[in-house]
Amino acid sequence: MKTVFVIGAGGFVGRHLVRHLSANGMRVLATSRPGKVLSDHSEIEWIATDLASGNTSNWPARYDALIYLAQSAKWRDFPTGAADVVRVNLDAVIHAADHARVAGAKRFIHMSTGSVYAQTLEPAQESENLPIGANRSFYVASKLAAELMLGPYAAYFGLTHLRLFMPYGTGENEKMLIPRLHAKIRACETIELHGNDGLLSNPIYVADVAEATRRCLDLEGTQTLNLGGPDVLTLRAVAETIGSAIGKTPVFQTKPEAAPVIVGDISRLKTVLGWQPPTRFVDGVKHWLG
Repeated sequence: MKTVFVIGAGGFVGRHLVRHLSANGMRVLATSRPGKVLSDHSEIEWIATDLASGNTSNWPARYDALIYLAQSAKWRDFPTGAADVVRVNLDAVIHAADHARVAGAKRFIHMSTGSVYAQTLEPAQESENLPIGANRSFYVASKLAAELMLGPYAAYFGLTHLRLFMPYGTGENEKMLIPRLHAKIRACETIELHGNDGLLSNPIYVADVAEATRRCLDLEGTQTLNLGGPDVLTLRAVAETIGSAIGKTPVFQTKPEAAPVIVGDISRLKTVLGWQPPTRFVDGVKHWLG
């Protein structure tokens, strides 16, 4: 039986992932913030961890793979939360990588973000140059820095960076874009669009995020993969799909600005995994809101 250590398992993606790994016959060891009770996941071996403290003394001695999902709870709070972002998104990542090396792990999966790409004019590809001087948030800069700092550890284990594009589903933070759209549509509040149809994106259903991550456990070597959904949609189309699912008609207001493109090209993911995220947005929304 494969043993997987998941750091940051108490969050949105983490809760879905650990249940999925366990259902697929794996022993799952997982961290959560001290005091956070996750009674609906009794099959998981939970380890209370304050990642910002740097204390890894209660982490398991041996495991086959480590998946790092954690991010600072203060990721939006710059500059007041900058130190916490560094501790969780950088320092703790390196502590985890060194722990995985000593524990004999064969694979390390790092959940990054599609926001590391500087351009928003066309679908992003993993082969793009990422200018260091590009305008990025502190949070996004920390994710890119973690990718770079993990690079030398590829000498000790296989390394996968997953650049995640707009996950959605049950349990997502209500402050994120798709839950905010849902709330606005229910409340009959106006949704503002860049141009006529708004930003272009390829949201991915959280169950597909979990399955993609599971499949990455069987990879060899090092790779960086975009992780997005199969449908490329405007914000108008996203809102209309949600509205149809709940029986509400969205209210839009347009503004004369170019719509950004927040789309991850998933061609490499399809090739490397021999699989692609199967859940169409309309079906994912039904699962989420049904």
